[in-house]
Amino acid sequence: MNLVKLYKDSLSGLPRPIWILSLIMLINRSGAMVLPFMSLYLHKSHGYELSEIGLIMICLGLGSMTGNYIGGKLVDRFGQYYVQILSLFFTGIIFIGFPMLEGIAELMLGVFVLTLVADTLRPANMAAIAIYGSPEIQTRAVSLNRLAINLGFSIGPATAGILAGKYGYEFLFYIDGATCLLASLCVYFLLPKKEERKSKSIERKKANKEILYKDRRYHYFLLLIFLVAFCFVQFFHTIPMYWEKGLGLSEAQIGNLLGVNGFIIFLLEMPLIHYLVTKGINKLYVIKIGVVLMALGFFSFVIPIPMILVLVLFTILLTIGEILALPFQVSYALERADPIIRGNYMGWYGLMWSIAQVVGPATGFFVADNFGFAILWIAISVILLLASLGLSILQKFEN
Repeated sequence: MNLVKLYKDSLSGLPRPIWILSLIMLINRSGAMVLPFMSLYLHKSHGYELSEIGLIMICLGLGSMTGNYIGGKLVDRFGQYYVQILSLFFTGIIFIGFPMLEGIAELMLGVFVLTLVADTLRPANMAAIAIYGSPEIQTRAVSLNRLAINLGFSIGPATAGILAGKYGYEFLFYIDGATCLLASLCVYFLLPKKEERKSKSIERKKANKEILYKDRRYHYFLLLIFLVAFCFVQFFHTIPMYWEKGLGLSEAQIGNLLGVNGFIIFLLEMPLIHYLVTKGINKLYVIKIGVVLMALGFFSFVIPIPMILVLVLFTILLTIGEILALPFQVSYALERADPIIRGNYMGWYGLMWSIAQVVGPATGFFVADNFGFAILWIAISVILLLASLGLSILQKFEN
């Protein structure tokens, strides 16, 4: 397999708006420095313990959940274009003002509002991919979008680890806010305005009823996505805390490890996704393999081998698992979506990740605090394996 040719082929034929969407996410995620260090910020700058951090993380998840739900509704009513602009703009403003918050009540409210506004972007961005790209290129378009996100994510956390140690965690909020404002300007000036053709109100209501009550396979799929998301969000919350408290890594080392994850995805995801798409491999099968690799990645933390090998093994397994599982999840959801209510479909998909943000970090910190990190990693591995079994069952129904 010629990797260079495969990479080139995977990028060819994608329309200009898809590239612009990816550029916007690259700018936005290059400044995404706060989330991986939020738990450390709350611990070091405010002195909160794991259980208190877990409570604040619940508010982060509740805001994300509400934002995804509202975002899906706003996209179906007003279109993805202005939802993207306003979400990015106001998220930037909130980020810049966030370091002024003091006290656990203010921080809980601030985190809720921040993620509510920020995550209205998710269904809008996913709907935009479907609007600007034909069904034949949707998986590649999703992958390019993720490539941009992960290139930014390889830059952001690595830089954040250095900046946090040198200038303090508050500085990260200002950078994140500035990149959100820049991304909103890019949407306004670079992205051509285009929306889904609207249907009559009665037809739209009927379609909404369809997704809520009749698409049972999609509901089952969403449940499995929640299980995967519940486990995966540990990477941004309990994992950095474990690396710092359990393994004694510095902020710079944690940032570099998170950056390696994004860089591997940047190098491998597009050609690998293109190869799998051209081979016509079942999407649910690919997601299942990715979830199994994630399970093995988390389980590597309890294997009695040198720390450096554990970190390498975890990073490789989780990253390859993420590459296989996440783009095909979005693509599968987009395929099932009726264009009339695509925003609603993607809103429900995003909602599963948001609910995971509510219960995932809080549960993870609770288990780690009361039973130890080893029990947490074993539990996460078991949940992921159960999700992979569920995906196998769903695949049989699809065939």
